[in-house]
Amino acid sequence: MLSENTGGFMEIVAIALLIAFLVLIAQLGQIITLQKKSISETKTVAACLDEVNRNLGRHTESVFDAADQLKNSVESIEIKISDIKYVMDVIEKYSLPDREQRKVLDQVKIDNEIYR
Repeated sequence: MLSENTGGFMEIVAIALLIAFLVLIAQLGQIITLQKKSISETKTVAACLDEVNRNLGRHTESVFDAADQLKNSVESIEIKISDIKYVMDVIEKYSLPDREQRKVLDQVKIDNEIYR
């Protein structure tokens, strides 16, 4: 009778071990699936980061190009301001004639042409 009970007990233990083994295999399958998903998501994130890096490189080049154009524009403006300052200095130094003075100068030119 003891051996019959022991045999039945052994069958129960074997079945329990088999169920535990199947549960572990199912859990291992879930872990592997999660790992594959994690690796896939990591690859997706890496691809996105690579694209962001390439775009950042293009935008950085655009910013440098715009800064270079701005520098050239500022240099051109500085030259024009220098030219304007020179003309203003000449005007200030030699002062242009006012309206009355221009009339007199125009009359002198007319007189010179008439009496030549």
